[in-house]
Amino acid sequence: MTDAERYRAAWRKRKLRTWALAAMIMALLIGLRLADGNLALSAACVAGIAAAVVWFYRFRCPRCDAPFVRNWVVDLMEATSRKSRCQKCGLELNQIPP
Repeated sequence: MTDAERYRAAWRKRKLRTWALAAMIMALLIGLRLADGNLALSAACVAGIAAAVVWFYRFRCPRCDAPFVRNWVVDLMEATSRKSRCQKCGLELNQIPP
């Protein structure tokens, strides 16, 4: 596998994580809404959302293998500016270095 293919595969996996995170959160929010006072089910849904977010943020940079985003506040600020990058090596999201 060439480096370019490795980077493309990593970025595809991150995009898949993004969609999976959105789907998991939506499903768990629906479950939370349907819990209707059931404390155990509500707690399970909140724990599931937290676990999904942690799983999403464990994505590792394809260049340096460090966590791509270490601080979710920084990630949210960068998402609004469309300049998300690795906080260790500076690799931009979806970038395939030459």
